[in-house]
Amino acid sequence: MIVCLLFLAYSCSKSNDTNKEEEKGLVTQPDAIAANDGKSGGVYKGVIVGSTGTVTITLQGGTVSAEVTIDGITKVMTPQNLPAGWTSGQALTNVIFAGDSWQLTFSVTGNGNDPYISSISIPGHTGVAV
Repeated sequence: MIVCLLFLAYSCSKSNDTNKEEEKGLVTQPDAIAANDGKSGGVYKGVIVGSTGTVTITLQGGTVSAEVTIDGITKVMTPQNLPAGWTSGQALTNVIFAGDSWQLTFSVTGNGNDPYISSISIPGHTGVAV
């Protein structure tokens, strides 16, 4: 009986729970850098409606990109019209991220409020929104 109890206690350890979270794609630590709190830089995440997918926009640590995953395919898109010299804390308006005929348009205020993807275009996926 003691062996069974030890086995049950071991199989329910916290490390197993963490592994399950990682298997589901859940993060266990923030992706965003705290220095961008209250600024336009950081990490913005959303889900695609009308199909199954996700969007992650990263504006920090020297990385400015949009990663879109839909139907198990992931594309990393780069900004086409990011204002020269943009820094976290400055608003972004209608920045186009594009790559491999995928495209989205992103805006956010200087304080990081109201992030918005006004359009998204993915071949084979009409009528989708984020």
